[in-house]
Amino acid sequence: MDEEIFELELIDEFAFAATKFIYADGGPVVCYDCDAVIAYLAELGMGYDEAIDYMEETVTGSRYVWLHDIDFDVEFTPNDKPHLRLVH
Repeated sequence: MDEEIFELELIDEFAFAATKFIYADGGPVVCYDCDAVIAYLAELGMGYDEAIDYMEETVTGSRYVWLHDIDFDVEFTPNDKPHLRLVH
């Protein structure tokens, strides 16, 4: 079994919101839950726009991905033909 050892570069202030990582050229990239970070910053008294600006400043120079939940309604009426169904 091959084992690969690597370091994850975490942004200390947002480490609680690190949920996943992806492999990329140059090493792994940490994925952060955007909603969790915004909620944390709201608890510190920041509004939405101020939190977004703060997040951008804080991650400057780091490799990261913000994860966002999606919420959408899909209307689908099946017929007799083969089809794929989107499940969320």
